[in-house]
Amino acid sequence: MSGWFSEYYKSSSTHRQSQKISAFATVVEKAISNTDVTSIPTKIVQAGSSLYTMFCTSTHLSEKILNGLEAGIALSQIGLLIALYFEGQECVTDEHSLCKAYLLLEMGYNGFLALGMGTAEVSKEPVAPAATAPTV
Repeated sequence: MSGWFSEYYKSSSTHRQSQKISAFATVVEKAISNTDVTSIPTKIVQAGSSLYTMFCTSTHLSEKILNGLEAGIALSQIGLLIALYFEGQECVTDEHSLCKAYLLLEMGYNGFLALGMGTAEVSKEPVAPAATAPTV
């Protein structure tokens, strides 16, 4: 059991930056609209960032899995938004089944984003103190 309580891995810089990009896109999406076709560009940013991070060689397996889930959810949301657009539906009351599916995916995405960003920030390499000039 000597390795049972070993130190956690250090998160990669690529993963942390991807999570920040996705969080920024989420903030922009909420400012524009929540479940409208205008959310598609922010979902493309989220999916692209997550897909890039998933295939980047500098990320850990757990980060790749998390980013794969985020990319899958964002791509699914794009599909739902397109379907809602072609059906002429808007998610005002959440009565439509596509609106309910979008809402559930949005909650899942926000949860994964918070989990990924939180664990990445907690487990990043500590910043080395700046070198001080010798005093004379």
